[in-house]
Parts: sequence; C-alpha cells; structure tokens
Amino acid sequence: MLISKEANLSDFESLSGYKFKNLVLLQSALTHPSCFREAPCPFPFQFHFQRLEFLGDSVFNVILSQQLFHLFPKSREGFLSKAHSILARGTFLVRMAKKLNVVQYLRMEPVKKVSDAVLEDTMEALMGSIFLDGGFDQVNACVLAWLGNVKQYVYRRLKSHNPKGQLQEKLGNQSKQLTYELLQTQGPPHQGLFKIGLYLGEKLIAEAEGKSKKAAEEQAALLGLKQLESMGNPININKPS
Repeated sequence: MLISKEANLSDFESLSGYKFKNLVLLQSALTHPSCFREAPCPFPFQFHFQRLEFLGDSVFNVILSQQLFHLFPKSREGFLSKAHSILARGTFLVRMAKKLNVVQYLRMEPVKKVSDAVLEDTMEALMGSIFLDGGFDQVNACVLAWLGNVKQYVYRRLKSHNPKGQLQEKLGNQSKQLTYELLQTQGPPHQGLFKIGLYLGEKLIAEAEGKSKKAAEEQAALLGLKQLESMGNPININKPS
C-alpha cells in the first residue's frame, strides 16, 4: 500500500533541475485531486494539479514541436507529426516521471499502485507550474533535459509505432480472431481513462489503460507483442481438453 506523505520538495527540485520561487505551484503540481474528496479544495487552481495539467499539456506540445522542427530540418510535416505523436504519448511522459521519481513526492489518497495516467497528469502539471513560475525558457530547458536524446528515441520508436499492425503480422492467420473490447471507462469525458481488453478468440491476452481508446488499444497490442516474444511461439487459444 502506497502511503501519501510530505516529502522533501527541495530534493525534488534538485532532481527536476528547477528551483521554484513560488513553492505553492510545485506543491499543487504534485497534489492529486483525491486529497480533497472529503473536504472541498479551498483554491482549486492552486492546490491540486488539474488546471496546471491543462496548461502543461499545451506547453509540452509547443516544446516538442519546436524541438522536432530544429532537430529534423529536412523532414516533412508528416514525419514531424508522427514523431510528435510518439513523444507526446503517455508512455514517454511516464518514462520522464520515473526518471524524476515523481511517485515518491506525489500527494494522493493511499493506493496499491499509482497509475500511469496519474503520472502523465502530474508531469504535465509540473510543466505548467514551471511555466507559470519561471516562464517558457525555464520550462523549455527543463523538459529538454528530461527528454534526453530525442532523435535517437524517435528513430527507435518509429520501428514499433504501429503495434497493432505488428501484432497482426506476427499472428498471421490467427490475427483474424483478434478483438479489442472496452472493459471500463473512468472519469469525465475530457479526462477519461479507458481500459481495453485484447482478446484472441475467447482468450484475454492483455489489458491496458490509456487516455483514449486508441492509446489503450496500442498499449494492449504492445503487451501482446511482449507475450509473443517471451513465449517464442504463437499464443495457444485452444481450451485445454
């Protein structure tokens, strides 16, 4: 059971590479709305991350677009859009969150495991808070540091950008029995979390969550591919006799 706790925010500032002038903005970015389920949040835009997440999402998109524009000066708009979608996906935000050890500083109701969706939201809120506190140049510098080698990551991920297609190709004739089913939807429409089950015949082979059905389906397909790689053989969908 993960227990929410007040962590040393100066340690997090060191990890993030940014020192806040207004510490309330950092506290807000690291506070989940669940902290105010029992009592209303006194200042909704300051004490949990939802509004900061909204702002940070736009800031992140601008940073990515600018960085890709300069990194790939000869590439067409189609390639840039595909590269942008790779970097803007939740898995990349989660990767950054783990790099910054965000889960150790996040304030929220106790849960068994912090979901990837919460880590994504927190990273976007953090970007929004740095933007408000220090301006675009500061948040741009931080995000580029967190991103690491963007060009290398983009080329590597382009090879696996279509996990649903790859899974169909690997399964061959069995792919005709692949179905993606919506198992659960949580949250309001603009901040929904979708849980998708990947079935081969009647057998559930993977479950995944995402902020859209498409993202959840792609993540489920990636898990299905990992299963195939670990087994070394096609998945047996026949019921044991």
